[in-house]
Amino acid sequence: LTTFAFILSRCADESSVSIGRRLLSQGQIDPHILDQCVAPTPPSDGFFDVLYVVHSKDLGSLRWGVKSILCRVTGIGRIWIVSDDAPAVHTVLKELNRDIGGDRISWHNEKDFPFSWSDVEKSLYGGPAHGQTGWYFQQLLKLYAGRTIDGIRDFMVVDADVVWYGREITIVVAVDESGAPATYNYGTALQKHAGYFEHIQRLTKGEVTRVDTRFSGIVHHMVFKLDVLEALMRLCEKNPGGVFWKEVLKAVDPKIENTVSEYELYLNYALKFHPKTVRLRHLTFANGPKPGMVYNGGDEGKVGGAVWVAEAHGFEKQMVLDQRSGFDFVAYHNYARKRYYDVPLSSIDAYCQLGVGKRNTEMSKKCEVVREGGHRGGRYRKYQPQSRRLTATPDPHILDNCTSNSSSSEGLFDVLYVVHSKDLGPLRWGMRSLVCRVPGIGKIWVVSDDALPVHNLLRDLKAEMGSDRIGWYDEKDFPFSWGDVDHYMGCKKNCGWYLQQLLKLCAGRVIPGIRDYMVVDADLVWFGHDIKMISSTDALGKPTGYFYNTAAQNHRAYFDHIAKFTNKKVSRVDGKTSGVVHHMIFKLDVLEAMMKMCEESAGGDVFWKALLKSVDPKAFNSVSEYELYFNYALLYHPETITLRHITFANGPRPGLMSNGGDESSMRGVWGHVANGFEKQMAIDQRTGYDYVGYHSYAKRRYFDIPESAAGAYCDLGVGKKNVDMEKKCARIKN
Repeated sequence: LTTFAFILSRCADESSVSIGRRLLSQGQIDPHILDQCVAPTPPSDGFFDVLYVVHSKDLGSLRWGVKSILCRVTGIGRIWIVSDDAPAVHTVLKELNRDIGGDRISWHNEKDFPFSWSDVEKSLYGGPAHGQTGWYFQQLLKLYAGRTIDGIRDFMVVDADVVWYGREITIVVAVDESGAPATYNYGTALQKHAGYFEHIQRLTKGEVTRVDTRFSGIVHHMVFKLDVLEALMRLCEKNPGGVFWKEVLKAVDPKIENTVSEYELYLNYALKFHPKTVRLRHLTFANGPKPGMVYNGGDEGKVGGAVWVAEAHGFEKQMVLDQRSGFDFVAYHNYARKRYYDVPLSSIDAYCQLGVGKRNTEMSKKCEVVREGGHRGGRYRKYQPQSRRLTATPDPHILDNCTSNSSSSEGLFDVLYVVHSKDLGPLRWGMRSLVCRVPGIGKIWVVSDDALPVHNLLRDLKAEMGSDRIGWYDEKDFPFSWGDVDHYMGCKKNCGWYLQQLLKLCAGRVIPGIRDYMVVDADLVWFGHDIKMISSTDALGKPTGYFYNTAAQNHRAYFDHIAKFTNKKVSRVDGKTSGVVHHMIFKLDVLEAMMKMCEESAGGDVFWKALLKSVDPKAFNSVSEYELYFNYALLYHPETITLRHITFANGPRPGLMSNGGDESSMRGVWGHVANGFEKQMAIDQRTGYDYVGYHSYAKRRYFDIPESAAGAYCDLGVGKKNVDMEKKCARIKN
């Protein structure tokens, strides 16, 4: 360890160093993480207590955890250890009290709580020997400490594997007139486990939900304010004869692993009902590796190879490296074989400044986005729609004669693209042409996976349009995932269809600040001039109605699903008209009313889950967000919809260009040529379409046109190059 000692400061004052030395056990190797301690407060003068819930088999990090928290965190009173009554625990506590001095640390037997390990097993699984019992048991011990441990004050729950490095970490924000803490600091993370919030909704009968999807409270420590905690427990005990621990277990779905989080439950309750007691702030932290592993170079987010190696005194060596890195704390989880981060987007920059991106591939990608202004608002040239500053590709001149657009702040509705990093082909032209051709647009939101190709594309587009025009939102920040879809659908690798429908429909609930939004398929390119979307406004100029295009799709499975999903409250309004036109405005109040109706029809299930449960997994692509919203709005909010038809075509996929002949055929008509996409766009604009969907699956061109709108296509001359349309034009002519 002496080879690491030089990296730490030696200029601390003698009193702080002596405190650190006193905290060392005899014979223990000194990684110097206790140098320059903040002098601990005497227990009687502390503002809050600390609680560790441990088991005698998992004491590896506890010594350093307790010593470092006393060294680095101000305002601590007593430290309580709740555990099994094992000699190993008492040995550790004896050493700690000897090193710290006095009897600051107290032990409480887990058997003194009003429930037991076997109570949890019987309640959840009907018998013993289930691997998940410990997860739920330790949650209950933490939540019940305020009712069980005599004399405990507001207490800070701390995971036993956390070691603290930041200097003078303050937990108390404000005190009341009597000097008692009124407000505490709460850390933020970016975990997203839908099971936690489903359990919270069941436990609280829907009174507590996730307050903000941009952050999580799972940061491996949290202060429980006694009066707030008691109010939370009483809320959950509203049932006659309700007992909190029993209510917690009743609300668990035993088929899903680890569905209770004490941290998410308390934080979201406090934010909703006692917000003055909470102040959010971010402390930098890392997860893993397990004690004994030390970083050996390479991508620390990888398992295997020579990145993480087991060495003598590996834990002490890794602590030295982590303190040098500048983290406020690290959780050395026993299950972790690598290092990973749960970082809110707003806090990424702090980690980039610590140099984390230099040794972690995932963080490197995020740091690149930060450098380009993706999350911090970098400097960009103002977007000039008529300049046609297109790089690396020939100019098809589809951006000539643009409609002068409003700024994002002046726009009347937002735009939403849901994309995947593997399907970005037309998006570059799609977004440019949309801003060029459609007036009234505010902010453009892109929801996608967190992949470098996406961020590179958005960086280029922001450079043209302005950083405030485009916002990115990680699909992982939604309250469901690909895995959730697969769980209900069994769709394996084919879940994308249903996932993207849910992302579009739930964006209004998830993305902060989004307005009425126009969902646009990522393969659409716009050609028509001055395509207005707003049909009416109120006295203040706020949109009250929008234009909706029409098509002639007739996929019965869509409407079978809608009938089942809404308990037959919504059905197809007009058998001749479809809303599948590859874009649609979702008016927020109408969308929310629709979602609530669907949740009521499903017996209170949350919208996304109710939707998946109502799908027939044997049917092919049986959900349409467009048909669902379109027909609901026509039935219940017809004043918000004005139907009109603007011309559009489907296909071909990007890269194919018409060589002449019947464009509805796949034989010899469509060929791959250099810059084929740009050439086909030029042809389509010259033809006169308002927009075209260049679907990646399309090997030809086809049309979904209501009979009443066919004449517009005949006027464009489409019948001369498409056999199907030629027949329709002949009927119109006759």
